[in-house]
Amino acid sequence: MIKKIFLHSVCISITGLILLSCGKKAEAPATDSTAAPLGYVSSDTTSSNDVSARTNAPTDRKFKKTVEAEFKVKNVLQATEEIEDLVFAFGGYVVHSDLSNNQMNYSEIEKSRDSVLIVRQIEVSNKMTFKVPDNKVDSVLRKLKQYVVFLDGRRIDLEDITHQIERNESETNRYDEYSKRQTNKIDSKGKNLKEISSAEDASLDKKLQADEARIRNKELLDDVKYCTLNLRIYQKATLSKETIENWDYIKEQSKPNVVFRIGNAFLAGCGTLETILVFLVRIWSVILLLVVLAIGYRYYKKTKKK
Repeated sequence: MIKKIFLHSVCISITGLILLSCGKKAEAPATDSTAAPLGYVSSDTTSSNDVSARTNAPTDRKFKKTVEAEFKVKNVLQATEEIEDLVFAFGGYVVHSDLSNNQMNYSEIEKSRDSVLIVRQIEVSNKMTFKVPDNKVDSVLRKLKQYVVFLDGRRIDLEDITHQIERNESETNRYDEYSKRQTNKIDSKGKNLKEISSAEDASLDKKLQADEARIRNKELLDDVKYCTLNLRIYQKATLSKETIENWDYIKEQSKPNVVFRIGNAFLAGCGTLETILVFLVRIWSVILLLVVLAIGYRYYKKTKKK
């Protein structure tokens, strides 16, 4: 009886588990009906490689804009020429361009006794600085998207220089007014040569300071008019292979035979002996003096013993 009850319970449990698993399989498609098909990979990489940006700023303020970007291109030389043409087309110009080959890895492999294979891993890159009209920089950045294979980073800085410009203008006006007053004072009241000379020196000094402030202001206004665009572009590293002579082996093979080297060594020894003899002949007077002193010393010792 107990055995029948046990078997009955087992059958009921198995049946329940089968029904439960079927229910879950039936519900699974409904819960995932909006999911993408298996194996689908999004091809939208715009967000990761988009170098474009909006650099709009309040029109009642004056900003110095700087944009920096670094990205990978297919061909650095071609991209450089096309980017330069692009900047020129929008009224900009090149300030700096530094095209270089950067050696990342270097290896020497001995192919044979007389040749060596030089392998270099080289990355071609270019650092460029442009001045672009402020109202055209967004358009230039949008056009740069076509060259980007991979965007490493992009940075935009806007520095508010409104107050600096106002301070320079006020400083210039003060110096100009002071210079005018000094000029009027010299023309109307100047009698003493010393007083006139001192006033003219003071007036000239203020004029120079006014000119410096005016130049600083022009530089700031140029920074407002033209945005600074700094770019670093690079391409996939390439391998450079070159086979050269194994100079160590060639040098070793170029040595003369043993007999010739022994002969050279003998001649070199003769030359050394000759040098020593010539030196001794040159100091014959010193040697003679030493001999005389030695004989005199021995004679002195003998006479002293007697």
